[in-house]
Amino acid sequence: MEQQAGARTSQRGKQRVRGALLSPQVLAIVGGTVVLVVAVMLGLTALERAAGIRTNDIAVSFILGALVTATVLVFVGLVAVYSGGVNWMTGGRAERWTDEVLRRLGPDWHIAHNLEFTVGDEPDTWVVDVDHVAVGPGGVLVVETKYSSDPVDLDAQRLRPQVPKAAEQVARNAQRVRGLFAGMDIPPPVIPLVIYWGFRVTTPEEPIRLVGRNQVVMGADADRWLCSFTEAKSVDSQVRREAWRRIQQHQTATAESI
Repeated sequence: MEQQAGARTSQRGKQRVRGALLSPQVLAIVGGTVVLVVAVMLGLTALERAAGIRTNDIAVSFILGALVTATVLVFVGLVAVYSGGVNWMTGGRAERWTDEVLRRLGPDWHIAHNLEFTVGDEPDTWVVDVDHVAVGPGGVLVVETKYSSDPVDLDAQRLRPQVPKAAEQVARNAQRVRGLFAGMDIPPPVIPLVIYWGFRVTTPEEPIRLVGRNQVVMGADADRWLCSFTEAKSVDSQVRREAWRRIQQHQTATAESI
């Protein structure tokens, strides 16, 4: 079964938010806050009546309900942000945007999402997730999706630290994917690619920025950089089929081990 782009990332974000909201500390704070708001409102109403001030019960009930609801919603929103869940869900949405772009490579390209690799030595192992792998006439694209709320300027002489850090990450993942092709007579070329979504300062002079040997692009410039991959026809169809078979085999084996 094909893994939908961004589904796993979004699910992790929801799990983080759910876990944070259901923690005993947060439940106690939410409950205590609601009780406090209710107590304050009821206390004010009692004081008004003791002072002989006539109050509208319907209006008081409405204000009380609105205050409790607003308090809970604001608190839930803060928990969602500070738990990191919102970042994960935003990342999942960006991965879906990347999937839409990669689909435009054409029918000769096959795309897999969330390719997992277990790294480290027992007992200290962890799972690394490769966002997207696309196999086609131009080779094997190993793609990492990044979303930035900060402006990204790929023409800047000194890039923000997040950009080379992402390039290093995709380079490591490309090496892991390259390992799947060990033993092939003619392994396909593996191309590391970082796709950034978010606010760009200017339209880059060149659509592809090389950071080391890794390509970094802005998602908004897809029409400009996609052609460099769609026009490339360097990989034999038999090599592509074998590379895709190995990727699917790895993905199936990983799914069965969960």
